[in-house]
Amino acid sequence: MRAAGALLLVATSFSATPLDAQTASPYVPLHHWATPYVEYLISSGVIADPTPLTRPLKQADVVLALEAADTTHLGSAFKATVRRLLAELRPRVRGARYRVELGAGLAAASYTVRDPLELGRGVPPRQAVRRGFASGTGQVQLAFGPFVGVSHPTVDTRLQYDPDWTASADNATRWEEGYVSGQWRHGEAFFGILDRNWGPSGIQGVLLSDDPYSMDHLYLSIGTERV
Repeated sequence: MRAAGALLLVATSFSATPLDAQTASPYVPLHHWATPYVEYLISSGVIADPTPLTRPLKQADVVLALEAADTTHLGSAFKATVRRLLAELRPRVRGARYRVELGAGLAAASYTVRDPLELGRGVPPRQAVRRGFASGTGQVQLAFGPFVGVSHPTVDTRLQYDPDWTASADNATRWEEGYVSGQWRHGEAFFGILDRNWGPSGIQGVLLSDDPYSMDHLYLSIGTERV
């Protein structure tokens, strides 16, 4: 794996939602299939935005927002979307819990970079290349009390052809997420790898690095539940 850089992020939050029985919650990754549906419900005014200036959202915050949504006057498609998201994100058990998930996939694309907007940019310019890819993933989540840990390694043959991805040994393997987080009523301490976006969700976030892949970072958040 590549040698990851270190980044220290410190934020102050004034709109955190209290955790259910103080059980820590994993994040809903930006690449998760549920994320665009949640963003659509937020932009449509169906649910409140738990953290307007930061992404990704915590799973528990999304569940609380979905449960608080008034679906009385919504169409059947909106109601079905809310139900499907709750079925996916609401924990089956309360208190300490774990989850293990395995996946595999095949894909074909006309480019190998992570973002198609990179085509024609860079030195040398990124070229369009048609290829097929295979991937396999494994994810483990552990949550107990105020602590949560996530490990999500992925083997993806696309990485071998991505000029933005560098590795010293196995250049087809990376951690999409891998972190430990302590979450309390008035703050959070986080260390690990997680794709983040800073700024209003409708526009491009604050640029912290020219690396398209997340680095190991330490994140501290201190604040009250509401102003």
